[in-house]
Amino acid sequence: MENKDEYKTLDIGEAAALHACDFELLRLEPTSKHGQRAFVFKKIKENDISLFSADSMVRLYRSTTGLQVDAYKYFLALKNLKSRVYNDIELKG
Repeated sequence: MENKDEYKTLDIGEAAALHACDFELLRLEPTSKHGQRAFVFKKIKENDISLFSADSMVRLYRSTTGLQVDAYKYFLALKNLKSRVYNDIELKG
């Protein structure tokens, strides 16, 4: 059963965008495909007065107008997520 307070994605680019926008990565979940992990984020940021949800940020990420994210922050988020996936696969197989 899907948790309505969580946002799950298999797309590492999308996950990096959310991570760079300070959404909390709750966990990695194994999928049915060997070595693949789903990124599970908290849907709403703590103390977010604007109440941007992960869903609305992803819509911006996928839109033609785009989501504005600092390039270096995005790079660091992507690097962090790749490291987490690699370490999770090493630990859990």
